[in-house]
Amino acid sequence: MRLLARLSLAQQVMLIVALGLILAQSLNFALQLRERRGFGIESAASPAIGRLVDAIEAGDAGDIRAFPQRRGLRRVAVVVSRASPVAPDAARLPDIEAVLRARIDEAALAGVADVQAAVQTGPRGGNVLIVAARLADGRWLSARARGPDPLGPVIAELALQTLVILAVLLIPLLWLVRSATRPLAVLTHEADSWEAGRHGVAPAGDPAPATAPSDVRALVTAIGAMKQRIVRMLRERDVMLGAIGHDLRTPLAALRIQVELVGDEAVRRDMIDSLDRLSGDLEGILSLARNTASVARQPSDLAAIAREVGDGFRAKGANVTVSTAAPIRAPVDAAAVRRALANLVENAVRYGGQVTIGIEADERFATLVVEDDGPGIPEDRLPSAMEPFVRLEPSRNRATGGHGLGLAIVAAIARAHGGQLRLANRPEGGLRAELELARD
Repeated sequence: MRLLARLSLAQQVMLIVALGLILAQSLNFALQLRERRGFGIESAASPAIGRLVDAIEAGDAGDIRAFPQRRGLRRVAVVVSRASPVAPDAARLPDIEAVLRARIDEAALAGVADVQAAVQTGPRGGNVLIVAARLADGRWLSARARGPDPLGPVIAELALQTLVILAVLLIPLLWLVRSATRPLAVLTHEADSWEAGRHGVAPAGDPAPATAPSDVRALVTAIGAMKQRIVRMLRERDVMLGAIGHDLRTPLAALRIQVELVGDEAVRRDMIDSLDRLSGDLEGILSLARNTASVARQPSDLAAIAREVGDGFRAKGANVTVSTAAPIRAPVDAAAVRRALANLVENAVRYGGQVTIGIEADERFATLVVEDDGPGIPEDRLPSAMEPFVRLEPSRNRATGGHGLGLAIVAAIARAHGGQLRLANRPEGGLRAELELARD
């Protein structure tokens, strides 16, 4: 079952059908071989049995001792011998022996004590079919015929027949399965690319081909309609958040002005801190919403972005080093990537002393790497660190921690660029954050 799980639907269908056909044809193959072998032996034995029965009848009509010298009997190639002509290790043929016994009984021939039939190697090679009858005086009468034809040509014929059947059945089936699964592959590609953050583009996609099964066409249509509903909801969310931001910034600013008129210094400071925290949470939520929307990707130099961010933090006195100088270009939203990298460096500066910015790139992805020598993140909290409003520093003091949205915003920007954010503790201490961005 694990092997089947690794295969596509078309591959699974073709494998199961091919195995079923091969199994059925193998059974048919074995039955036909057995039938043709039996028919070949019976065809070869029939003349020999007839000659042997005729010889026994001729011997009964005259003197059996004179039988070997009878010209007619020599002409029909019947041999008289004292010992059985059938070798002890020869492959006996019970069915042929039964036919010979029935022919003797039918002719009412007396004096036949035993019968034998076998296929064995002849004096010149090849198979020889021997039918023999032991008379009452102990002598054996035997007739020989060419053995059945070799099964090699029969096997080749049946193998060719099997291949033709497989081709006739599997080729149309392959076309049918591919026509049914091709819309699913296109749908998967569209879903993957749309998930990368480009939901601003009309997501309905091309309808399924008319040759696709009706249920596949219905699935493609339903998913296209669902994507359109999601786009409408996302746009409505953006409009709603924009309206909320517009409607809340003005009263918050007015409250800040009024708080400045409070005479008690301690009360005024507490109120200002509360308003600042509320304003920061609002801006963080709006920023997260903006960065999960579609991005405008243009060819940009990631090394230049890294140097720009590093210079900005060094100007504030932070110990930040940029370890890359060669230009590395990728289609990105430079402003969004700059914001994401700044969030990572800000966290690294806050919790660590020495911070290094580097870039790793291959044909598919370019990765901005931020490393620090701080305490890192507990392993059990690494998966949740990128979720919104999760603060690794439990206090609500803005001097020691943010709003729990910085890494969530970075992860959203990475997804919008077809990549991801990865966090890992360094063996030598500190945290390693990787901002992966697609280069295509």
